[in-house]
Amino acid sequence: MHFEIIRTNDVYVFQLLEDNNLLMAGNTTYQDPSSCMDAIRNFIQLAATAANYITHTESGNYLFAIQTGDTEIARSIPYDSMENVNVSINRLIEQLSTTSDYEVNVIETRTQSIQRPGLQVDLDAYDFTQLSRSGKAGFEVFQSAKNNLYYFHFNNSQGQPILYSQAYASETTRNNGIWSVIQNADKEKRYERKETDTGAYFILKAINGREIARSNFFTTTTERDEAIQSLQKTVQSFADNYRKPEKTSTRNGNPPVDKYNFTVVSQSGQAGFESFQSADTKQYYFHFNDTDGQAILYSQGYGNIAGRDNGIRSVIKNAYQDARYVRNEEEGKHYFILKAGNNQEIARSPLFDTTAAMEAAILFLKNQSVTYASRYQVDLYTEELHTVETQRLSLHVDHPEPVTNLSEKSKRTIDQYDFTQRSPVGIKGFEPFYSIKNNAYYFHYNNDQGTPILFSESYPTAQTRDNGLESVKRNAPIESRWRVQEEDGQYFYSLRSGNNQEIARSAFYNSRELALANLAVIQTAESGIEVEALPIQDSTYLSYNGITKSEPVLVDPIMPRDIPAPKPKVYPQTEALPLTSVASTSPLTEPAVATMASQEITSTGPSGWVIGGVVAAILICGVIWYTSYQSNTTDTTLFAAQANKAEPVVKDPKQTSATVATTIENFQPIALYFNNDYPNPKTKTSTTELTYGQTYASYYNQKEVFTKEYSKGSSNAEAFKQEVEQFFDSKVKKGYNDLTALSDKLLAKLKEGNKVEITVTGFASPLAEGDYNKMLTGRRVSSIENHFRTYKDGQFKEYMDKGLLLITEQASGEDNASSNISDNRDDVRSSLYSPAASAERRVEITNVTIQKAN
Repeated sequence: MHFEIIRTNDVYVFQLLEDNNLLMAGNTTYQDPSSCMDAIRNFIQLAATAANYITHTESGNYLFAIQTGDTEIARSIPYDSMENVNVSINRLIEQLSTTSDYEVNVIETRTQSIQRPGLQVDLDAYDFTQLSRSGKAGFEVFQSAKNNLYYFHFNNSQGQPILYSQAYASETTRNNGIWSVIQNADKEKRYERKETDTGAYFILKAINGREIARSNFFTTTTERDEAIQSLQKTVQSFADNYRKPEKTSTRNGNPPVDKYNFTVVSQSGQAGFESFQSADTKQYYFHFNDTDGQAILYSQGYGNIAGRDNGIRSVIKNAYQDARYVRNEEEGKHYFILKAGNNQEIARSPLFDTTAAMEAAILFLKNQSVTYASRYQVDLYTEELHTVETQRLSLHVDHPEPVTNLSEKSKRTIDQYDFTQRSPVGIKGFEPFYSIKNNAYYFHYNNDQGTPILFSESYPTAQTRDNGLESVKRNAPIESRWRVQEEDGQYFYSLRSGNNQEIARSAFYNSRELALANLAVIQTAESGIEVEALPIQDSTYLSYNGITKSEPVLVDPIMPRDIPAPKPKVYPQTEALPLTSVASTSPLTEPAVATMASQEITSTGPSGWVIGGVVAAILICGVIWYTSYQSNTTDTTLFAAQANKAEPVVKDPKQTSATVATTIENFQPIALYFNNDYPNPKTKTSTTELTYGQTYASYYNQKEVFTKEYSKGSSNAEAFKQEVEQFFDSKVKKGYNDLTALSDKLLAKLKEGNKVEITVTGFASPLAEGDYNKMLTGRRVSSIENHFRTYKDGQFKEYMDKGLLLITEQASGEDNASSNISDNRDDVRSSLYSPAASAERRVEITNVTIQKAN
């Protein structure tokens, strides 16, 4: 594991790599390497502590970041699952908390813009007007009367040209072009297919990407593809007629040295290209001269001026690339050959006495030849030339001594809390109360089982306590006010005000994941906290249990209700993962119990004791009445069939107990809806660890996204928005509330000694393949089972383990989806965001059967 400081555009950034694979990158730029080194040192110290990590989801990927205060200082690469994110976080913490010495590579990249000769093909080198002279299939060679240059065609079975060559200066170079066609034409990947407004054509390329030949225009792509197939099938049958010529060279080159004339002295005495015709051979040549007018590059002989000028253009296009040079030695002398991309020799140098003289000539040719591009009609393009310099440094970071005990400051803070306090009534949401034991005022924030997941410090008066509660409500919607911290191997989260003063915190958890999971319950809209509207962003907070925090969902207004006297309750360990909450809560008022208790303690006269006795009597009577009411009240909705008729008469003494089972006659199936591909997207498993409550919260938070996407581009956007909102409120939200109501009633029936069987069926939209959808619906059914297993601190669990609560699972995949639902991935508005498609992504509780347990 090492760091890299990278310089780009005169600023510096840092990266963390492991085995040269990027893990994290810093988010801030720095003006010099020293500042960047200080940032790395700070990063190491922060990344060694689990509390400084946050997680995100972005475009279907998962990532994590290091954050201090409100500032994110570094971010990881994306991962395909939260599991891989946690593995990387744990590995980083272990490595960075135990390592003090690091290698830091300072990499400085400087960019220079330079002009390079264009490598595109000069279409003037083709002559598409030439017709076939032979009218026969296969290769056809000829010399053009217009320019005396050499060409070839490849004709189809009707003798029509389907492949045209560029112009060549000699028969030898043309035949080499034919051989290149034979070597490449039968390979599909050597073809580049092109379309224009007027037709279609193809280009045949060599293995190095250089163009060999091309077709003329075809009217349709079908005609073009048929021409390619014809060329692929027949070209090899002509290989024997055009075998590659044997090399003949005296200086490891091609063409032979006798094609050159090294005796001709430059006549101009000027630097650069110089052209001439030999009086003896009538051949055309060129030189490239140095600053003294001495030739440092000689051309071979050409039969005409056009061929020679093509040779000059080839020098301009290739001379700047060092890979185009072949350096050789002969009898103690040195020379070089300049070659094209297809390894064809273009020109060569005279003999030099030393390698230094040869390299100086190459450097001069590289730098100066490109300046003649305009004169010889060679197009130029701008190339970014990058030079990289690396400096290796070392960094030492001193880690603080491990904390074995809580700090004094932390102890003083914790002393203001009492984590042993139960919530007297156990209502969901905020519950203020008075503690007789501590003679102080407190408030809790409870989950939907009435278990405290946020504790206040102690207050001397009810007024100061209420001020603290309002401060929590103001600050809780601001994500940066929350901290997840570690003390002595345990984790807790805390809420701070704008001046960084702690105003509430959780109890301790055994893992960071559990702390995050409980914090997510508070940070979702289901918490009941009146949160401000937060914009949905591409990168949103993702908790460990998969609940995303984007635009929060506001629960129904808090309505008063009668609060029964508190019942004895066994509280689980704080490690128990809470469910997401139900949308009904109790009023945020001072409980009458706490008020009376306060009067009883503070009263000094006999009247205080009298009042206390009266209150106690009232409470006792209330408990007796409420217990009797709960045991004798018959449900008039879900269990209406049982309430309105007598117990069935068993006529046959041999009937089994199953025959007296009662199926709820008025029971209506409960539909529970899911986001696309949830829970656990992009996985091929049929089970999940998530509860339906957790997936519901995440899904409901996406209501605005679905509204926006479904109404996008519509002329009747408002009607589409209302359609989506109605679906989420009348179906998605209603389904969750119905599930909660059913759970409470079934729990009561189980406690009365009954056995319950639930039939659950899963469905999916047709957006994915059938086999995948069957696994997806299996996960959805699994989330319902997890709901019951964890509901109200796991009260269903003992009945499930004993077989008294049975869940019959039927995962149907997309088999029962409506045929009118779109499965077009390119039309996500219809296939993903429409209410019709959303309605197919559901689980239904289709039947509930109750019978007396044996």
